[in-house]
Amino acid sequence: MAKLDALPWAGSVAFVSCGVRLGVRVDDAAILDRLTPYLPPVREAAMAPEVDHLFSICSVRGIGAGLYEGTRLVRRGRGLDLAMQLDLLRSRLEFRVATNSLSLIFVHAGVVEWRQQAIVLPGRSRSGKTTLVAALLRAGARYYSDEFALVDARGRVHPWARPLRIRTPGMRPQLHPVETLGERAHQRSLPVGLIVVTRHRRGSRWRPRALTPGQALLHMMRNTAVAREHPELAIRMLGRAVKRARAFESRRGEADTVAARLLWKAGVEHEMTRASRKRPEGDTR
Repeated sequence: MAKLDALPWAGSVAFVSCGVRLGVRVDDAAILDRLTPYLPPVREAAMAPEVDHLFSICSVRGIGAGLYEGTRLVRRGRGLDLAMQLDLLRSRLEFRVATNSLSLIFVHAGVVEWRQQAIVLPGRSRSGKTTLVAALLRAGARYYSDEFALVDARGRVHPWARPLRIRTPGMRPQLHPVETLGERAHQRSLPVGLIVVTRHRRGSRWRPRALTPGQALLHMMRNTAVAREHPELAIRMLGRAVKRARAFESRRGEADTVAARLLWKAGVEHEMTRASRKRPEGDTR
């Protein structure tokens, strides 16, 4: 750390995200202008210089160019251009927030808002959730996240509205601010209305089958960063999220076709839920 600290750092940023204090320093001032899209979308300026996790983007060959987390070289600079370093930085920042925040449970999931409720799409990277989120936005939904559903103690979902990272065959993934899709990020929390467990497979047909609340909870837990370290906390908070939600599972083909059907399904389920809540006690119609 003494060797790193002695380098001529050109600038730094310090911030707090979901209670986790983070810092990033660079040895090239031009990098600061490119940092913002790669920082956590939920953050505020730090009131003190101390941080829990310090990241350094270093270009000095003598000490070892690359991305550092504390004193650990995350990845060496050879063959690693700046865009790749920033992608890696974003991933490490999000991992630290997701695994250290206990006020919000981070579930790997895409999230959109439809009729004042959240549609949650749990799934790991390369499951096609970003592509499906983009299709849902084109179909009229509102953007909340393409990577994490942030669930609070009441079971409500908060936005993590980072730029969408869309993969194009044969090309490096590109960042697309939500504004380029004609949308804007939203700030208020939402109850979970629909949980959709799906993965893209070419040629697959959309044949959703209903999941029980217990099955939905298991799918959410499998995609939760702190499920192993704090299982009781995760079960309690996610249990409240799935309690009144409908849940379905199916493989899917093209995202745009599925998106229209999914929003129709969400609308039907929303109306059925509203009707059941208004129904007099004892009425079983």
